[in-house]
Amino acid sequence: MKKISLVILALLILCSCAYQDQFTRVSDAYNSTTTMSGTASRPFVSMEPETYSVRCQKMNILRVNTRQLYQDYYGTMVTSDPSSLKGYRSSYRWGITNSAPGNMQYFSAYVKPNGKFNYFRTYLYIDPGIKDSMIFLFRNNDREGEVIKKVTIEPGQTKAVDIEITGVKRLFMGSELRINHGTANRIIFGEPEFYNCKK
Repeated sequence: MKKISLVILALLILCSCAYQDQFTRVSDAYNSTTTMSGTASRPFVSMEPETYSVRCQKMNILRVNTRQLYQDYYGTMVTSDPSSLKGYRSSYRWGITNSAPGNMQYFSAYVKPNGKFNYFRTYLYIDPGIKDSMIFLFRNNDREGEVIKKVTIEPGQTKAVDIEITGVKRLFMGSELRINHGTANRIIFGEPEFYNCKK
């Protein structure tokens, strides 16, 4: 009788362990694809700012830090105020940013190379409080112009944008804050500049 009891007890323990192992696997699989709210989790994105790839060793550079080279489309200002240009680790020395917190609106501006420069670059930053990724478009001439570059950026991320703009007289750059983004406290085009490579 004791042997039968021991066999039954051993079987119960084995079944219990197998069930627990299966439950753990299912739970881990579920947690890897969903958050507590039941929505799909976001992939890991590094918050460390990107750096520019080396396009040329010597450059002629023109900073976009004056109204002659910049024009607001909606919700932006050009500034050198460090408190308005605080990114992930530090403040940019100059840049284009939102003039006030915003939601359900455009964030867009023009920069004006006037056909004199072959390249444009800037650090693009959006604050971590924004609730969803944003898509920024860089277009020739205006908001309906040819798309030169499309950049998707996650909240809190900093992207190094470096694009060819040969022949472009005016460059439109911007995005739209939608209901899924919530409020944007800070969006920055950090240290924008035009440049040509020296031979």
